[in-house]
Amino acid sequence: MITGQHSTIRSAELDDLHSLRALYAPDPPRSLHLDRRRELYIPTSDELRETINRPEVRLGFGLLAIEDREGNVRGFCALRGISQEAGYAEAYLAFIDLDDLATPMAEEVFQYLRRRAFVELRLNKLVAFSLDLETQWRAFLVHHGFTSDGVQREMVYTMGAYHDVESFTLAKQPEGAE
Repeated sequence: MITGQHSTIRSAELDDLHSLRALYAPDPPRSLHLDRRRELYIPTSDELRETINRPEVRLGFGLLAIEDREGNVRGFCALRGISQEAGYAEAYLAFIDLDDLATPMAEEVFQYLRRRAFVELRLNKLVAFSLDLETQWRAFLVHHGFTSDGVQREMVYTMGAYHDVESFTLAKQPEGAE
């Protein structure tokens, strides 16, 4: 458990299933709903329960819950698809209320993910994805130094419309460059 000034980051637990289910509601679609093939995937409650019960999650290496100072679950974060060989992982930071992306809590959680990726895991870059509907998430990524790698036009079809998917990269800064 990591306790900061604005948040607590801890391993996801079965008690968090309701909050996690809210995050995976299909409306609005989010980039976190995309699987490895960048296709929309909404897991069932049983699949989410299975994810939470994985040993790596219980040890704090997978899905992490984000609580506010009052102990309310506000969202979840993780480094997905960690590849030590290739030196990268996907940064996943999602709040149930999208307005939380503009709070000090989001800043604190992102700094934790960044430190975990670049210092503890010694990765070279983080990647992230944003659907065209996720203007707040896209702004957050750009504000934190992610650069766009391009847009895949009309990549995802959901709720009667096609959506673009933009990919982003944040490279590790050389020692002393920050």
